Amino acid sequence: MADSSHCFYCREDLGGKRFVRSEGKPVCVRCHTKFCANSCAECHRPISVETKVCSPDGFNRPITSGGVNYQEQPWHSHCFVCSSCSKPLAGSSFTTHQDQVFCVDCYKSSVAKKCSGCQNPITGLIKLKLFLVVMTEQNTL
Repeated sequence: MADSSHCFYCREDLGGKRFVRSEGKPVCVRCHTKFCANSCAECHRPISVETKVCSPDGFNRPITSGGVNYQEQPWHSHCFVCSSCSKPLAGSSFTTHQDQVFCVDCYKSSVAKKCSGCQNPITGLIKLKLFLVVMTEQNTL
C-alpha cells in the first residue's frame, strides 16, 4: 500500500510535487490522467486535471480544467461544439434538436420553424414575448 508521500500507482515520490487524491489515495498527475481521468464523450481521450499541491490532510481539491458535463457525460471544452458551425458551447446558451446540440444562432437559422407571415424563427423566447404581450393587452381592456 502506498503511503501519503508516494503515488499509489507508480510509487513516485510526491514530495513537493502536484498530485490529486483519487478515492483517498495520492496519485501523481501523470497516473491520474492514465488511470483515473474521465474520457471525453466525443474524442474518448482523457480529460486531465490541473492540481494544487495536495496537503497531507487532502483539503486542497483538484481543479478540473478544459472539461464540461452535459447529459451526465464529460466533454473537453473544445469538443463540446455546435453541430452546425462548430462554435464551442461551453459557457454559452445552446439548445438541442434530434440529439444534436446547436448554438442559438444556428438553431434559429437552420433548425427552428419559420413564421409563415414574417419568416422569423419561432423559438420559446418569442412565444414567451407573445404571451406577455397578449396578457398585457387583455389586462388593459
